Amino acid sequence: MRIIVQVAPQVARAIRRGMSFGEACSEVSAVAYRLGASIKPLHPEVDDETLGSYFTLEVTDRATAKQAVQQLLRCRDVRAAYVKPRAAAP
Repeated sequence: MRIIVQVAPQVARAIRRGMSFGEACSEVSAVAYRLGASIKPLHPEVDDETLGSYFTLEVTDRATAKQAVQQLLRCRDVRAAYVKPRAAAP
């Protein structure tokens, strides 16, 4: 399951300047580490500050995803976190 996370602009800027996620936002990195998930940019090639502030975490199941969202929302530099809904037919 995919979790979408939006971080504060200063964190996103630090990552785009070459800092690791752990250096820029250790709280989010700690959550990802505990869950065995990696953090990846949702839009890696953009230069837009808003789009560049979104990242993804992949977890194995819905229970872990719900736990991750709860933990992420407690992080100081997280602006939003949610489980990406499954695609549905129109």
